[in-house]
Formats: sequence, structure tokens, C-alpha cells
Amino acid sequence: MIKLQSKFCNPKEKINITTVYHMAISSEDKQKVKSLVILGKKQGYLTQDDILAVFPEIEDNLQLLEYIIASIQDDEIEIIEPRENDGADFESKKGKMTFEEKIKILKQIKSHVSTDPIRAYLQEIGRIPLLSAEEEVILAQRFEKGTIEMHDLIEKFAKENKHPVYVKAWDRIKKGEERNIDVEKAKQRIVEKDRRYTTKVIREGVEAKHLLTTANLRLVVSIAKNYLKRGLDLLDLIQEGNLGLMKAVEKFEYRKGFKFSTYATWWIRQAVTRSIADQARTIRIPVHMIE
Repeated sequence: MIKLQSKFCNPKEKINITTVYHMAISSEDKQKVKSLVILGKKQGYLTQDDILAVFPEIEDNLQLLEYIIASIQDDEIEIIEPRENDGADFESKKGKMTFEEKIKILKQIKSHVSTDPIRAYLQEIGRIPLLSAEEEVILAQRFEKGTIEMHDLIEKFAKENKHPVYVKAWDRIKKGEERNIDVEKAKQRIVEKDRRYTTKVIREGVEAKHLLTTANLRLVVSIAKNYLKRGLDLLDLIQEGNLGLMKAVEKFEYRKGFKFSTYATWWIRQAVTRSIADQARTIRIPVHMIE
């Protein structure tokens, strides 16, 4: 049985990402990062705009982004993130909430924006409680454990059943391409058609991914609002941002010490800006020509 490497390693091991990526980052970019660190020490913090001013296309180089974040965090500099209604009012009314109480509320949130009017959606996500960094790690660990067992199940089905969906997926996993469309199809088939084989750990992993995504829907809205009047309406921007958020959940490596919202912000930005760029490239045909 092949065990996954990279992010699926010893849960207690914390990776020093600045060492991992040191050789992959150009000397010019390293100097720019140093200038950011100096600015951060002077201000006492950095904003995302500070980072974008130095690296305007950072969304297209997430390896460099991780190096930047790690370098900033090594010097204990805080990155200030946008947050749509940070949930303080909600929690103050309820008192300090336990992790279990937050999970209960997150399970009740309807996150399918395509079927909800925008105002109703914004009201719905306004109920979302904030998770602490420790609580985010708990969900990330559950998702990781569930993913490992899910991949083990795919391997088993690929060898025993020889179903093409599982065979293709297992071939991708062995190549280190665990975030591939063939793998996602296999996972979906397990959840929908072969659910009797799923374990408690797998079910908790699927749920943890959903909960971590839901807990950060307000972050998507706060970022999406910055891109209004650029060709897409708010609902479309939110939908694209939510896709970026889901990718962030899948790629989040909690051992590196990143705060999830700091990491997710850039995936959300990338999804939104790319959708705007795609929209701008679309050739619009006048209606009278179609008729």
C-alpha cells in the first residue's frame, strides 16, 4: 500500500518552508521579500496591498507566496486580512462559543449561492462564527486523515474491482497527482454509490472539508466586493471566489504554521481575478447578428 508523501506526513512535524523553497526562489525575489520584512517591522504589520505592491502578480506563483508568508511569519509580522463582518457581534450576543457549538451552526449554513438571492445569502453567512487557528487545524487534520483513508479505499477498489474510475484515480495518486479530476470522480463515486464502504474517518474528512469551507464564506464576500464593476456581478464573483476557497481547503498545509484565512485569501483572489480576465477575453456577439 502506497502512503502519500508531501502534506500527508507526521502530524506533529512542522515544516520549515523557507528552507524547503530557498533554492527555488530567485535572488531578486528574495531581496524583495527582505524589503517587505523591513516594511513590516517598521509598521508593525503588513497588508495584502503591501505585498501586492511588490509582487503584483503573486496569485500566479503560489510557491513564491508561501515563501513570502513564511518569511513574514518567521519575523512574527502580522498580515492584516479583509474580513466581512468578523463575527464579533454575533459571538458577543451568544457569549463565547465552544468548538462544538460553532460546528453545529456551520452545519446549518446553506452555502449554495446559485439558488439563493444575494441578500438572503449574505444574511445567511452573517450567522457564521469565527474559528480559532487551533479549531482550523482540527478540521484540517480530520480532512487529511479522511483523504488518506479515501485514497487507501481507491487503491483497494482499483486492485479488486478493476473499475476504470478507480483504476484511473489510483494511477494519478501514485504519480502524486492526488488533486486530479479522475481522483475527484472516484471520491464522488465512493460517497454516492459505494458509501457502505466508507469509514467514520472518511465521513468526518468529507464533513471537515465542508465545515472549513463554510467557516470562511464571509472572507470570499469581503474579497469579491473589491472586484465589482469589472465585468462580473457580485453573485458571480462570490461563486468564483468560493471555488478558490475550496481549492485552498484542499491545499492547506497546517504544519507550515499558516493561518488558514491568510493562505485562503490568495486562492480566492486568484480565482476571482482569473474569472474576470476570462470574462474580458470573451467575444460578445451583437444580438441582431445572432437573429
